[in-house]
Amino acid sequence: QITVDEETCAVSVETSPLQSVIFYTDSFYAPGRVVEAEERGAVTQASYTPTRWDHVVRVEGIDHAGKRVWSNYIKLNRE
Repeated sequence: QITVDEETCAVSVETSPLQSVIFYTDSFYAPGRVVEAEERGAVTQASYTPTRWDHVVRVEGIDHAGKRVWSNYIKLNRE
């Protein structure tokens, strides 16, 4: 499940166990866009607070077998 906070535009993900969650945006570089599991662990929750230069975000998950899942781009409502 993906949710977007209306005030901060923070994007949160709750998922089945994954090796990593990546937040892709339209800005060149932003720290904190990759969340990886600890050794022998799993990621089940991840969040990213976009920079002021981010206008869209797409979420990609990779499981322990290397299979991928992704969202469409989500437009961030900035005023």
